[in-house]
Amino acid sequence: MSFIINYMNHHLMIHFSHIVEKAHVEIIAENNQEIESFTIRNQEFVNFDLPLEKGNYHIKIVEGSEENIKSIIVN
Repeated sequence: MSFIINYMNHHLMIHFSHIVEKAHVEIIAENNQEIESFTIRNQEFVNFDLPLEKGNYHIKIVEGSEENIKSIIVN
């Protein structure tokens, strides 16, 4: 699975390299608290309104048996 994550103006944008049939997304704060979670179905691009405070966050995406975690820093 390949994807790009961008966070601007309170919007989390995820662009996948393919159409995702079904994937689960979790946004986790640096204290391991889950901020938000949602499921993506039959999409290649997601634009999600998500006001985050300053800090470090992990974006965990699980598609089938494949799990990827990427980090973002919100200033």
